[in-house]
Amino acid sequence: MQVMLKSPCKTVEEYIAQEAHLKVRAPERCPRCGKLHSLTHLGYYPRGCTDSEGKVREISVARFKCSDCKVTVSLLPDFVQPYRMVNNTTTQKFFNGDTTSTDVQRNRDTLRRYWRRFVNMAGHLKQVVGCSLGRGPPKEPAAGLWQRILAKYRTLANATRRLVSDFRTTCFGKYLCHQPG
Repeated sequence: MQVMLKSPCKTVEEYIAQEAHLKVRAPERCPRCGKLHSLTHLGYYPRGCTDSEGKVREISVARFKCSDCKVTVSLLPDFVQPYRMVNNTTTQKFFNGDTTSTDVQRNRDTLRRYWRRFVNMAGHLKQVVGCSLGRGPPKEPAAGLWQRILAKYRTLANATRRLVSDFRTTCFGKYLCHQPG
């Protein structure tokens, strides 16, 4: 199971320099069974994510295991998008129309694929989140939905954290690792 962690680090560079993965603590309750103080440290796994220049860097993600239901729980820092290599800040810049920044340029083709995936997910997102983003027009384009997401959550990191915790989905897909059962 994957939980989005509100990271004190805003960038991959900070996370690596501060060895932030070593400071991650287990959630008080297991996100699957709800038992208190049942998560024990299991270790770390490596994961790639782009830095502020758009280069892929490796970070370590903390992982825990519930002594009751045996689920493993990964705490993914919120500057990272689940199952996506490009960091949230770069992705948000591209979605907002930035095509000239070095990090965006370096990952342009990947970011275009992200946008297509978001466009394909727009209908699902509207169904899942309902009117929590406010009411949109009946045939709202994906760009309008993106603007409503930003109006509500301000950043892609905040949106992802809330979409995963409240609706068990992301802007790019509904993944088994976010489902409670």
